[in-house]
Amino acid sequence: MDYAKNFDFHLAANGIENLRSKPGRFSEVRYPTDFYRVWAAKEPEAAFDRWVAHPSGRLSVSEDRDILEGVRKNIGTDADVAWFVDKLMERESPRGRIMEAFSGSEVFKEQIMKALPDDAARDAVTFDDELKHRSLITIEDTKSLLPRLSSPEARIEALQRISAKRNSINPNEISDARLEEWGVTRQQVKAIFPNPPADAK
Repeated sequence: MDYAKNFDFHLAANGIENLRSKPGRFSEVRYPTDFYRVWAAKEPEAAFDRWVAHPSGRLSVSEDRDILEGVRKNIGTDADVAWFVDKLMERESPRGRIMEAFSGSEVFKEQIMKALPDDAARDAVTFDDELKHRSLITIEDTKSLLPRLSSPEARIEALQRISAKRNSINPNEISDARLEEWGVTRQQVKAIFPNPPADAK
């Protein structure tokens, strides 16, 4: 879709959201497929802030990718990692959404993770990316996640978060050797999972 040079994306987004809030057929009004990508390429800060503040306006995961790709196009490949690191470090950052939007761009995700200022920041982003919005964590997910965390304390916190999920894992499927690699004892695991579901995978 072609947009006029002085097209007001913010005003258009407000109009679309107002229509979507109405009952009936107006609630099905959708953004043009390239709306956020083009806006982000022109005004990255404004588009990103709008995206964060109005998650209900998303069309799909592909729209999340569109806005982040638009930001990268505007900023350029030399500065985009630093820009997203700054966004991830903001107090109310939707870290999980940002990282999820880069699904399929694993090299870029890895660049972002390496550029984060310290292990605590990397752990926080990993928690939000892997755990915050997922209702189901499998035993294989767990075995993949925990080695990426920085310390035994962070791994115990991850296990505690996993145990709170509705469909939890059976930690008995984790070997003692693997727990030793993680710096976690079987006794600690039993305290976190006192009644593990026998049929969990």
